[in-house]
Order: sequence, then C-alpha cells, then structure tokens
Amino acid sequence: MMESILIQGLAGSIIIYMVFSRGKNNLLLFPRLNKFKYIISSLLCLSIIAYTTISKPQTYYDIIQVDRWAPRTELVQAIRIAKKKYHPDKNKLDEKSNYTELFYEIQKIETVFSSETKRNNYNKYGDFRADGNIEDRNIILCLILGAAFHVYSCLFGLFLSFPSIFRKSRGLFPVYSIAVFCAELHMRLSDDPNPLSFLPIIGGLLPFEKIRVLRSLFTCVLIISFVYASNHYRDYDEILNGMLKGNLITNKRIIDLTQSLIVQLQTHGIGSTSTSSGQNKNKKKSNSTSSTNATPLPPKIKVDSDNEQEDPQLEVIQQLSEPLKELASTMNEAQKKQLQNVLNIAFAAKGKENKKEGGGFLSRIFGSSFFWIILVGYVFQIIKNYLS
Repeated sequence: MMESILIQGLAGSIIIYMVFSRGKNNLLLFPRLNKFKYIISSLLCLSIIAYTTISKPQTYYDIIQVDRWAPRTELVQAIRIAKKKYHPDKNKLDEKSNYTELFYEIQKIETVFSSETKRNNYNKYGDFRADGNIEDRNIILCLILGAAFHVYSCLFGLFLSFPSIFRKSRGLFPVYSIAVFCAELHMRLSDDPNPLSFLPIIGGLLPFEKIRVLRSLFTCVLIISFVYASNHYRDYDEILNGMLKGNLITNKRIIDLTQSLIVQLQTHGIGSTSTSSGQNKNKKKSNSTSSTNATPLPPKIKVDSDNEQEDPQLEVIQQLSEPLKELASTMNEAQKKQLQNVLNIAFAAKGKENKKEGGGFLSRIFGSSFFWIILVGYVFQIIKNYLS
C-alpha cells in the first residue's frame, strides 16, 4: 500500500503543480489547464478511488462467498459447500493444482471461523495476521507499524508541498492522518465487533478493510489540500513591493504639490495662495506627526542627504533603483528619514529570512525532509523484516 500511495501522490502532485504553477509576473504557465482545474482534480481523485476499489484484496468471506456479518450457521454451510466444490478428488487433473491450494485455504478459513474469538481477531487484524492468533505483542507491533505508516505519509506530503503554492496545505493533510490513526486505534482496540458502522459506503466492511480504505484515501486528501492551497495562494513579497511602490508614489505626489505651491508663493505672493498655504500647513503637520510617532530604528541604511557628507561605506544608495534615487533627491529631511525607516524594515526582514535559510551543516541535514523520509523508511523496513 505504501508504494502505491507514493506513486499516486507523486503523479498527482506533478499534475496539480502543472495546473497551478506560475512564472514571472505571477502569470500562469499553463492557462488552458488552469481553466479545467476542478475537472482535473476530480478525475484524479476518482481514478485513485477506482484503483483502490479494483486492487482490494480478497478476504476469507469472499473466498467462501458469504456475507461479512453472516451468522455462524451460514458460515458453516458456506464452508461445507466450498470444500465440496474445490475438493481435489472431484475435479479434473488440469485444474487439480489450483483447486488443491484453494482447498487448503478453505481449511484454514474453517480453523479461523471455528472460534468466535479468532473470527473477531481476523476481522480487526486480518491485514496483520490472518490466522486469528493475536497476542499483546502483536497488537503493539501492529499499532507501531500503523503510526510509522502515517508519519511516513505526512513526511512525504511535506516533501511534495515544498513549492510555495502548496505551503498552505501543510495544515490540512496532517490533520487527516491524525484522524485516521485515531480511528484505527478505535477499530483495533474496541470491543465492538463492527466499529464505525455508521460510515457511508464502507460501514459494512471489516475493520481492517476500513483502515485500508481510509489509508488509501490519503492521496485524495493530499490532492484536495494542494488544490485548496493553490486557490488561496498569495505572493506576499509582491504585495509588500506593491505597498512600497504605492507609498513612494504618494510621497512623490506630495512633493510635487509642495513644489508647485512654493512656485505659486514665489510668483504671486502669500495673499493669492492662502488656501494653498493652509493645505501646505496641514501636510507639514501630518508629516511632522508621522515622523514623531515613528519608532526610531538603528540607521542601517543611509539615504542621500544634503546635510551629510558622502560616505560610500555607510550609504547603500547603490543598491536602490534609479527612480528611487531620483525620489530621494527631491525629498526634504523628514521625508528622507521616513524612507530610511521603511528601507531599514525591509532590509531587516530580508536579513532575518537569510539567517533562517542559512545554518550549519547539521541543521541542514536534520532539517531536510529527505533525511526523515529515509530514516522512517529504514525503520519501517527493519520492523517489517523482523515480523516476517
């Protein structure tokens, strides 16, 4: 089952990434596929469900062709009919070998269903031990393997959700894995012979069959979470850049209006522009209040100023674009300080991101999803070899 989940999850995530992937300027790489995003995701989920239904292994009840919750009398009668049907001495020589294996399998079924305790154990642990002989040690190992399966699935999902458009899905599919593991604990350890019988479609299955179905649906949940994360994806770097550009454009407009007001005052005098001077005072008051309310930050960036000498070691004006340089040259001292604070905040946030991305050699190894996937897979293989 683990191999099929890995293959299905990898193929589904690649298709979903092609549907929602974006290139430069936040444009879709495959806009035609994106138009049919819901149809494609629905077809992927339906194909996974169909594959799970077709690849469902046979149970003892399917071999003797009886209902899973049939009473004991029907079981005995069905076993008697199956033994007569597949008895090697009553069939042709070319079919004798196949019927011999089925006949021995029916004898095992008769041994398991001869005891109600063994039958209940088979119903709950048939995927772990089919003989119905379950001890406490077997129960603990079965639960450990179940936990390892869900941890490995979550690590695989975290690895596939590494692209930024899938990051929001990391809060969805782990919740499903935890819920399925809790349901697995309930179905394995409950005294009820048919726990969670209220579930639609799968309510009439055996407990270990329900667990198998719920595990196989992890890939569908992973794809649905990827679709949800892609639909709600927002490029916050682009949003912050847009806010910064809007702020700079607004400041540029204020500067242009102030300069035009100064020209009017110099040309026509104070009396003719009393209204404009009142607006200019209001703008100066707003600029002074915003500069006094701003929290002082350490001057990491020095914006070009008329009152300071040029120092190439302290100034970072070379890192700025040409429009930003022109804008800084037309600002007064208060506006340059505000621009300096904005740039300090931006560069400080960028520095924190670089520190998080950096790190030592060990932190990179233990922080990698590949390491934990390989480690859990290795432990899973050791437990599997020990049980076999």
